[in-house]
Amino acid sequence: MKYLVVADFRCKPGMVRRMAELFEDALPVTRSFQGCRSIAVYYEERTLTFTLLEDWDSLAEYESYLSFREDTGIQTQLDPLLDGGWAGVKASVKRLGKIQPL
Repeated sequence: MKYLVVADFRCKPGMVRRMAELFEDALPVTRSFQGCRSIAVYYEERTLTFTLLEDWDSLAEYESYLSFREDTGIQTQLDPLLDGGWAGVKASVKRLGKIQPL
């Protein structure tokens, strides 16, 4: 793991099924994108939130992927499904290295 991306997608009430379907369609493309090592999806029923844990080879490859998604209209697809729309997606990127002994 070189770059860990954690992204939270909080759904509007009644939109969980549609969001799950969107992920089912979109994640195979994500997994095949250059630099994506893995991606896992978790769902928290209490908050209606999907959390994606993504492992990327480089920050540049992740940013290229994000640009691809934005260029292909991800905002339009997510706006009606998410609390806060595309702007409501909370993501953080962490560069991971070897743990040094204390």
